[in-house]
Amino acid sequence: MSLYFKEDWKECQNILTGWWNHKVDGRWALGVRAPRNQPLPHEIPPPISNDFEERWLDYKTMNRQKEAWFASHCFLGCVYPEDTAYLGPGSLNAFLGCSIDFQQDTLWYHPVHSDPEKTANLAIDKNGFYWNWTMEALNYLKQRAAGKYVLAMPDLIEGMDILSELFGTQEFLMHLIDCPDAIHR
Repeated sequence: MSLYFKEDWKECQNILTGWWNHKVDGRWALGVRAPRNQPLPHEIPPPISNDFEERWLDYKTMNRQKEAWFASHCFLGCVYPEDTAYLGPGSLNAFLGCSIDFQQDTLWYHPVHSDPEKTANLAIDKNGFYWNWTMEALNYLKQRAAGKYVLAMPDLIEGMDILSELFGTQEFLMHLIDCPDAIHR
């Protein structure tokens, strides 16, 4: 099976599967991404908004921009084109209630908790805006990616980073000293 933006996708999958299974079969799991001399045919993307929040949340425009970028690059070896519903590093923060400060090239999550003792029942708000935005974006991207590139899982990040955003970094570090049992439960 090949993808429009990655003709040797099947070979790439086999090499990566071997790597995950601690086997080298043929060649190492290495790759290079490089500009193409001539881009592949693709749709001309709409312009990106100057409003940072609108830019981040307009997954259709951002996807079209990314597809144009895919068309202008070669993905060699075990490098492959992928897209996802991206709310920065740690979408889980938004699903757990953090508000987001959208910037041009990054975003910041604002803390929503101050007392670790009162967070025993953290839960994803499946009625929340960012959860629904992510589900809608993933459904759209699934259709766009079919046969062209890989649809990746959103960047959720892991435990300590999430807690750092939920409480604020300095406060979280103090909680690790002052009430470690509440953090490590």
